[in-house]
This record gives sequence, C-alpha cells and structure tokens, in this order.
Amino acid sequence: MMAGAILFECGFRDVNFGANTPIDLLGKEAIKRGASLVWLSVSAPSESKPLSTLLRKLALDLGKHQVQLILGGRHHRDVAPTHLANVILVQSMTELASVAEKQMNGRKQKQNRGAM
Repeated sequence: MMAGAILFECGFRDVNFGANTPIDLLGKEAIKRGASLVWLSVSAPSESKPLSTLLRKLALDLGKHQVQLILGGRHHRDVAPTHLANVILVQSMTELASVAEKQMNGRKQKQNRGAM
C-alpha cells in the first residue's frame, strides 16, 4: 500500500491486484489497462527458478508494450530478470519515488512536445 501511495503522489493511478495475483494475469491486465509501469514486491523467499522464469516472461511481455517492470522487496534480487531494458530494481520507497517521478516527467515532456 505504501508503494501505491508513493506512485499516486508522483501522478500515477494505482490499481492494486493484491499479493496473490498470478503473475501472468498481472501482465495481461497491465497491458489491457494501458499501464506504463508495473510495481512488484518480492518480500518472501521463493523457489527462485520458477519465479525467475515467470518474471522474465512478464518483463518481456510488458516490454513489447513499453511498460516498465519495477521490482522491489527484500528478495527481489534473488529472482529478478537480468539484462532487460524495461526492468528496474529498487531498494527502497525513496528509489521507487525517484523512478516514478522521472517516468512521469518524461511523459509530461513527450506530451508538451506533441502540443507544439
């Protein structure tokens, strides 16, 4: 919920699917709803290989639609996909806010250029 509050403060509309949402469903809904970013916290240890595989597929699917995948939480580094341009790893809520602000500023600049 804290991440949602931070994203809201940065200008995003937060849709929280909850902790037990299947990752493939999360990706499909994000794309369907036109999300610009997906935030996922990996707070508990997991079977690294299956979760890593699911997260890599999620990141690739999101990347096809120019959607960033932001991963945080205590165990995110254990399962994070590597070498994908749309995957951002954050260590804190402050880092999440910084990433979200940069993305929102980029969106505003694109809109302003389009208005000329």
